[in-house]
Order: sequence, then C-alpha cells, then structure tokens
Amino acid sequence: DANADGQGFKETLVDTPVNGEYAGQRQDLPFGSYVMVPNHPSLRLRGSFTVTAWIAPTTPGESFGARAAQGVLTKWSEGERGGYGVVIDEAGRLALWLGGDNGQVDRLHAEPALRAWRSAIPGAHRPRPHGVNTVWYFVAVSYDASTGRVVFVQRPRNRFPGDPTRATLERTTAVRGIAPNEVPLLIAAYWTDDSGERAAGGHYNGKI
Repeated sequence: DANADGQGFKETLVDTPVNGEYAGQRQDLPFGSYVMVPNHPSLRLRGSFTVTAWIAPTTPGESFGARAAQGVLTKWSEGERGGYGVVIDEAGRLALWLGGDNGQVDRLHAEPALRAWRSAIPGAHRPRPHGVNTVWYFVAVSYDASTGRVVFVQRPRNRFPGDPTRATLERTTAVRGIAPNEVPLLIAAYWTDDSGERAAGGHYNGKI
C-alpha cells in the first residue's frame, strides 16, 4: 500500500498456520489445448463415414514455429497405426489419415492449401469490410469403405466464387476397412508416440 504520509510501499508479514518452507518439484506445462472425448464403441468406426467442421486455421501447416500437421478431429494413434483423423497436413492442406485392418496406413490430402487466418486485409487500416470473412471454411471429408472413394470439400465463407481455395476433390485409397483403436477422440490434436508413451500432439492453431 501507498501510505497517506507518503512513506511509500510497506509489507507486513501475516502469521498463519501455512507459513513455512516447502519442497518444490518440476511440473511440466504441456503446449496446446484440445477437447478429449472418452473412447466409446460408437466412435470406433470401421466403415464409411463423413466428418464436417467449420474451421479458421491461423497457421495451417505450422505449429510452434515448425512445419507440422495439426489435428482437427481425430481418433488416430501414431503408435497403434490405426484409426482415422481429419487433419491439416504439413503443407497446410486438408487431409485424411486412415489406418487399415491389414496394418496399411494411407494419408490423403486435398488441394490447394487452406488460407491462413487474417483479421484484416493486408495494407488496410480497418477490419475486413462489410463483415466479409474470407478465412472461415466449411470443410467435409467423406470416406466410402466399399470403394475407397474419399471426397474432400472446402468452402471458404465469402462472396468470391473465384476463390482459388474453394474446391471439391476426389481421391482413392486402398484402405477398405478401418482398424479400430482404444484411444479417446481428440478435437484440435492427435495422439503421438513420445518416447514410447502416448501423448497429445499435433495441436491445432486456430478456431473450430
């Protein structure tokens, strides 16, 4: 407190039962935040599915200053090589990771890369005009287990029909059935193998 007599800041030790010295310990603070949904039979997909989301990626293809994939919605385990995951890959592209029943892993991606989030038009001195947002995307990824057909849809939320990032693309995978796993489903990350231990990595940077 600053005293009225102008003597400046003073501290008074308050005697309480908890006063004392205590041993400390190292406590790591992991980077990134994510949503974890406990493992459940309804999430252990084996066949066809479609995942949709609204996303606004801030740094697609880059995580903590390095090139890296980012999880959007995943039930993927690097250690178990199974499950599925909708991600933004190291090149900033919408992608699908699949782990097949036969141990096969396939990683497919759309084109072109997603645009990074921008709060204002470069060079402008005011927010994006008229509320036109060119960086929120509606994305959808559809997988047909019987044919291996994968469809990627990315629709920027804007009024520009010529936006080069607006695309619908088909791919084909050899994976005809997904190997289920027991890991929780993650939103904004995916499970990695860190020194043999499962850890949440691939943190998403942006809005979902």
